[in-house]
Amino acid sequence: MNSNLAAGKDVLSICSKCKDTLAHTIVVMASATTPGKVQCNTCKSVQKFKDPAGPKKAVKKSPSVKQRRAMSAKVSRQDQWEKAFGAASTTEASSKISYSIKTSFKKGDLIDHPTYGMGFVERLIDKNKIEVIFETEAKTLVHNL
Repeated sequence: MNSNLAAGKDVLSICSKCKDTLAHTIVVMASATTPGKVQCNTCKSVQKFKDPAGPKKAVKKSPSVKQRRAMSAKVSRQDQWEKAFGAASTTEASSKISYSIKTSFKKGDLIDHPTYGMGFVERLIDKNKIEVIFETEAKTLVHNL
């Protein structure tokens, strides 16, 4: 930093509110050569001095609760799918049913869907809806119409 910096002088700093490198007025000096707090000349917010020439900190965001639930659900669905098709390989191939909204399905049925591929009925939601676990995701499908 420049040694002729002092409170009241302007300096470039990264504004945490504007999200840009802008001119700031020094409010407080941290040391004889480093600004402590600065005020953005654009949005007038007061904040800690952030040197635009300084090292960039890599911010690693931890996944949100929703993202963690989705990840664990995906893993468990993948496990469910593999388990269901491991058991299905020991049964005969005719037990796989081609999906149609007119066909009635029950829990545990293996379904061959034209778009999503092979899946199994995890649960019956109501008389016309089923939850099917496919290799990459779970889908709610209509049946028995």
